[in-house]
Amino acid sequence: KIIQSDKVYFGEKDFQQIKIVQKLIEEKFPNLHLQSVPTFRSTEGIALSSRNQKLNKKQFNELIIFNSNVRDFMGGLEPNMKIIEGNKKAKEFIRSTIGKFDYFEFRNSQDLNLSGTLSQSRLFYAIYIGKVRLIDNFTLNSSK
Repeated sequence: KIIQSDKVYFGEKDFQQIKIVQKLIEEKFPNLHLQSVPTFRSTEGIALSSRNQKLNKKQFNELIIFNSNVRDFMGGLEPNMKIIEGNKKAKEFIRSTIGKFDYFEFRNSQDLNLSGTLSQSRLFYAIYIGKVRLIDNFTLNSSK
């Protein structure tokens, strides 16, 4: 071991990855501390990503509109709604929007399962705009 690091930093844009790495650290590297870093966003609320540069202007504008619609959708949900019910609403929402999705669902922020309420969750999505796959996630509070 050349370097004895005691901290590692991960961006919340890849929140699922944070949870996996966090578990690995707990099991294999107990002296290492994982620090999550909030997602940096453009003035339009878009998560900053090198993949955004692969979008043409029309596609980027579609992403801005989609992102705004997601925030409006989340703003209309009750924090005490069960995650399962929130996911039913999420399925209804994506039926009315453009794009191909790998996933668009709420998961518990602690362990990524489907138990709990929306106030304990994040909305995760992976959408294709053109051939570009974009990911993001929001809490109910961050969507406002």
